[in-house]
Amino acid sequence: MGQLIDQSTIDEFNQKGVTVLKGVFNDWVDVLRRGIDANMENPDPNARIYKGDEGKGRFFVDYCNWDRIPEYRDFIFNSPAAAVAADLMNSKTVQLFHEHVLVKEAQTGVPTPWHQDAPYYCVDGPKTISLWIPLDEVPRETTLEFLAGSHKWGKYYRPQRF
Repeated sequence: MGQLIDQSTIDEFNQKGVTVLKGVFNDWVDVLRRGIDANMENPDPNARIYKGDEGKGRFFVDYCNWDRIPEYRDFIFNSPAAAVAADLMNSKTVQLFHEHVLVKEAQTGVPTPWHQDAPYYCVDGPKTISLWIPLDEVPRETTLEFLAGSHKWGKYYRPQRF
């Protein structure tokens, strides 16, 4: 894989444990939207769907569907995701653990609890990565938040189901 991400972005990721990559997946947004629509129409039996306050908005959570949703498979094998992950981890190879879809509709009052991704995976070591790819614009006051440098704490918090 050739390097797709510049060194200053890689350095930021190594220091903070997070970085922003604007526009990298723009060509894949519609593909992912179609995949999510298909996934929500036909969720896995283990999917979770929470109703918002007063029935407004839904919080849809599903994962491990890339083998049955063609759009997910297309993204995984043909998008720059693997190259991005390889660059950020300084790795020659990348292995998919799973895709994880979270859809929060407008007016969903169900919060996503603060968590670290690493304790949810049955892998160990620093070369693991999660890519958060929002398909819609997210207002600053409701966007995902990160604790810069928390990957260097050497401490993991017990996962909770959400």
